[in-house]
This record gives sequence, C-alpha cells and structure tokens, in this order.
Amino acid sequence: MLEGVNIGLQSNSELIILEITELLSYITRMIKTFIDRPRVLDQLQRALKRSPVVALLGPRQCGKTTLAHQLAGAESQFFDLESSLDRQVLSAVPERTLAPLRGLVVLDEVQTMPQLLPVLRVLSDRRETPARFLLLGSATNQIGRGAAQQEESCRCFAPV
Repeated sequence: MLEGVNIGLQSNSELIILEITELLSYITRMIKTFIDRPRVLDQLQRALKRSPVVALLGPRQCGKTTLAHQLAGAESQFFDLESSLDRQVLSAVPERTLAPLRGLVVLDEVQTMPQLLPVLRVLSDRRETPARFLLLGSATNQIGRGAAQQEESCRCFAPV
C-alpha cells in the first residue's frame, strides 16, 4: 500500500472510499520520478540562451506544460494550441501575432499546428526579434520532421 493512501469499505460493501491524506507530497514524489525538474529547467534555460527556438518533447502527461509554466514567469506569453481561441489567433496571420512579442513565448501542443514552424524559422532569423520560443509537443516524429526542414542553428531539442 502507498504511504498516505488509505483505502476502506463502507458497511454496505458497494461504496469504496479512497482517502489520500498526503496528496501533495505523494504527487511531488511521483513527478520527481518522471522528470528531474532542476536538471531539465537548467538545460532549458541554457538552450534558450543559445537558441531562439527550443523544443521540449515528450510523451503526453509527463509534465512538459507544468515545467514550462515554472520556467515562464508572469511576463511570458503562453499559447495552448488545443484551445480554439489560441488556434484562431495564430491561424489567421501567425507572423503578425508572434513578431511583436517579447521574452519567452510558449507554444504548447505545437504538433497540432506544424504550419507554425516555417514562421518561427523566419522570426528566429531576424536579429530584431526580441522573443525566444519554447515549443512543447508530444508527437515527436511529426515535430521532428517539420523541424528537420528548418536550419540547424534555429533549433535545439530537449527531450523529456
């Protein structure tokens, strides 16, 4: 039995009650099992200093978005490409939307909009672009194929 998890049966034998008394510490231990957060955060920070576009790739639900939120801070722009509003904003004129942004720009679930990759290449080639782009994705092969068409100097992969 897991530490901090109590399982019991009610008297009517139909209702199972799960009581998690130390949920936060249990979740924290589980997350640390999947991602060495300090090491990956450090690698991401170094990669973003070297390269204007960095891709953080890994399986679904492994903590990429949580990690990006930890890295991003309050002044960062965050686009969830599974959100219809964010997709709409970036579908119409992506270059016009992304070009004026500053600081860290996170594009979550980027595999759902591979047409953004050529736009990011153009923006990353411009010296006056004041942004760094962190791409999060779970369909590694799809992103990898699209990124392989971009220049090597424009990208850095940090697999999870």
